[in-house]
Amino acid sequence: MKIIIAAAAALSLSISNTFATSQDDAFQKVAHDYVEQYLQANPEQATELGDHRFDGKLTDYSPEARAKDLATQKEFRDKLNAIDGTQLTGANNIDFRILKENIDYEIFRTEELKEPEWNPLVYMQSLANSLYLLVARDFAPAEKRIPSLRERMGNIPRVIAQAKANLRHPPRIHTETAIEQTQGAINLVRTELAPLLDQAPQMKKELTPLQDKTAAALEATSVSASRSTGRNCASPWRRICRWKKS
Repeated sequence: MKIIIAAAAALSLSISNTFATSQDDAFQKVAHDYVEQYLQANPEQATELGDHRFDGKLTDYSPEARAKDLATQKEFRDKLNAIDGTQLTGANNIDFRILKENIDYEIFRTEELKEPEWNPLVYMQSLANSLYLLVARDFAPAEKRIPSLRERMGNIPRVIAQAKANLRHPPRIHTETAIEQTQGAINLVRTELAPLLDQAPQMKKELTPLQDKTAAALEATSVSASRSTGRNCASPWRRICRWKKS
């Protein structure tokens, strides 16, 4: 999936050739607009692809946001269907098919797979990877990365609340993996931010209360150990842990 998205992101960089048609121009505009809205709606993937305009944001997993995204995907599908693919030249001919397949897959994911309703791993891009990318990649001075880190950490309780509201009876393997990854996120927030924060001591001091609050939010719904695994469910997946014990 990331390969498809990376290819889609590259669409906006396609170079027009001397024989470009009006359909090429129409496609280039649709492709550019699609990539732009996609990166805004999926800020963690934007960061991973090297676009740092949305580094402080996290994905909105609410039913309203998902419905809006589905409508957007269908709108872009209609725009592509209005373009005559046989009239596209050069790389546009290939990019057109890549983008159509990507949009069809996004629609399928939303209408059929409905992963936010059963797969807790969907939320880990926000709860863990979004922070890791800002710490592990030295793409800017600490003074520029830490404000984005602060904003993302401040949004984590909202993502946890949306996960709890959305998830219903996920598979055990997904649950157990999410629990493990959440513990990793807690460790990241508590200890592994230090190399970045040490580069800006004053900002480190200001961020400490938020670190504690974020780690506490990740740990807040801890419950007793699961009978099946004997482990503590120290994660935001309280409802899932209760299901595991049933």
